[in-house]
Amino acid sequence: MLSNNTDAAFTSHLSKILGAEFRVEPYGGTRSTAFSKGDLVDVSSLSHTFHVPIALTREVWNLCVAKDHNDTFNQQFRIVSLLTQARIAIRKASAHATETSFTIKPFPRCSSAFMHKKRLRVVVGLDDQQKPVLTVMLNEQEVDHD
Repeated sequence: MLSNNTDAAFTSHLSKILGAEFRVEPYGGTRSTAFSKGDLVDVSSLSHTFHVPIALTREVWNLCVAKDHNDTFNQQFRIVSLLTQARIAIRKASAHATETSFTIKPFPRCSSAFMHKKRLRVVVGLDDQQKPVLTVMLNEQEVDHD
């Protein structure tokens, strides 16, 4: 995690860019409610790439990470792959961007399956305590800027 000074500076920077009332709510309500309802999946503990909390919407989790009995790839591999692509997109984005998109090809559920590429977005925002967070969502999912 970020140090308190770095965290405070980053939060201040985000507030200037995003405005004090910015919230990422593709799931409606507060971020903590979205976690408890299962609308968001916290993958922060599985990521060594990001220094702020990161979550996937349930739709991204189901499409790109969740496995079934036919899977040839494990969930950890899928998460690392997805987060690596998100990190690359963030590094390519403008310093003042609040979101960026990237394309990922979900791993097939079985060796003969063909999966089309999916466009995802990673969005920076503030959580319920006004701390910086990242959310990965499907490109077509809405972001509510209150």
